[in-house]
Amino acid sequence: MSEIERHSERLQLACRAADAARAPSLAGFRVGIAIENKSGSSADIDPVTEADRNAEAAIRDVLMAGCSDIGFVGEETAASRAPASKDGLAWVVDPIDGTRAYVCGIPLWSTLIALCDSGVPLFGVVDFPALGERYIGADGAARMIRTEQAGMGEGSRLQTRRGSSLESAILCCTTPDMFADPQQRKAFEALRDSVGLTRFGTDAYGYAMLAAGHVDAVVEADLAPWDVAAVAALVRAAGGVITDWDGRESLSSGSVVAAASGSLHQRMLSILEQNL
Repeated sequence: MSEIERHSERLQLACRAADAARAPSLAGFRVGIAIENKSGSSADIDPVTEADRNAEAAIRDVLMAGCSDIGFVGEETAASRAPASKDGLAWVVDPIDGTRAYVCGIPLWSTLIALCDSGVPLFGVVDFPALGERYIGADGAARMIRTEQAGMGEGSRLQTRRGSSLESAILCCTTPDMFADPQQRKAFEALRDSVGLTRFGTDAYGYAMLAAGHVDAVVEADLAPWDVAAVAALVRAAGGVITDWDGRESLSSGSVVAAASGSLHQRMLSILEQNL
């Protein structure tokens, strides 16, 4: 089997894993599911539900059955954080990204599945079960597929939009609370004050809308690898730029600056740097 064929099979496997996660995640949505706090602190709630764990188990079962030689890094089960394979490959998975939205009945939560090579995402599947939308970034192309369609399908091709100035740009961010460091908060606020419109509460959907050409930028911080791997693959495949706040393509620091174009990205980085 050629490397191209193997890559395609792995992408199809990731889509089947996302399919498998839909039933357990939707089963707990808008039914008053019990919430646990992973942080153990009433001042810093990190919610998790049975649906998160069940969805991750369903994803892992599919991925491990199809590619048992690839490592697996999942958010919810520490035992699943198997190391990467000898060639550096690992699945990086968030079964329900946006659990706060999930428990509030807001349909912007998603399932994130990426295949990474030594931490670099090769492709990403960003699935929104409650919306019936799936975004795929792979092989330099991004597309959106209605999940009632069979298989991966071709779907609608996506591309980030060009020509937006910083002053007219639409910026998305999940919450300003993620900027816990005062200097980081100051830098974000300076950037927010420089753009045309800022929208909070988007979770991974902000990156999907960036890839689809509806918004111009996403800026976030305090993210884990499973929060960013799949969306990074999607944004880059759609023609966007995504780095950390220091301009590094590796997102291991947890900070993210994603933009529709290189010129917009550079202006955003400059404002952040001036205020840090």
